[in-house]
Amino acid sequence: MRDLTSSTLGIVCCLAIAFVAGEPRKQLTIDQDGDTSNGEATDQTLLVSLLDGKLKIEIPSDFSHEPNNPADPKTVAKFTRKDGAWGEVLRGTHGLTPEELDQYLAKRVAEYSKGFDWLPKEYHLQWLRKEIVTIDGRKWADWRYVPMAKGATDYQNNPVYTRFLTTSYKSQLLEITFTTNLTTDPKLKAEIDHIMDSVRLEE
Repeated sequence: MRDLTSSTLGIVCCLAIAFVAGEPRKQLTIDQDGDTSNGEATDQTLLVSLLDGKLKIEIPSDFSHEPNNPADPKTVAKFTRKDGAWGEVLRGTHGLTPEELDQYLAKRVAEYSKGFDWLPKEYHLQWLRKEIVTIDGRKWADWRYVPMAKGATDYQNNPVYTRFLTTSYKSQLLEITFTTNLTTDPKLKAEIDHIMDSVRLEE
C-alpha cells in the first residue's frame, strides 16, 4: 500500500520519551534495537521525540512502542494498543518536495479508494478530509477516512477510523499514521485526534 522503500535512513533511530504529567519529569530512551533504559513509561501521556528531537508527538501511554524491525527500516517508530489500534512514523527515500505533496495526496487517495472496493455494497469509504494544510508554516497532506454505511452521517461508532499526516522533510517523505483498526470506541477516535493534533516538526 505504501510507495516507500529504504536502506539505512541515516538518522539516529532513538526515541526520547518524557512524561508530560508527573513530577519530576522522567525520561525513557529506546534505541533502534528496542532496548530501554532510565525507567519505565507508566503515565497517561508521553512526549515522544524522534528524528534527533525534530519531530515531537504526544502518545497516550496505553499505546506501546514496538521494537524496530531490521527488515522494515523505513519505519522510524511503531506503536500498538492491545485492542488492535496502531500507529507508525515512516520515512521514504525516493524524494518528495513540498510542491509534490498535492500529486502524492491525489495518488494515495485514489489507491485507498480502490483498495477498499471489497467493502459490502451497503458501505463505502468516506473521506473525512483530503487536503493540503499548513501547520507552523509547513505544508502537510491531511487525509483521513472511515468506512460508513450508505446514508449514514455519524461515524463515531464505526471501525477503521484512520488519519494520516504527510509532509516533505529534508526532501524526503515523512508520514504519520494512526488508526483505530477494528475498535469502535469513540474515545479512541478522540485519542487519535489528539495524537495527530500534537504533531510538531522542526527543520
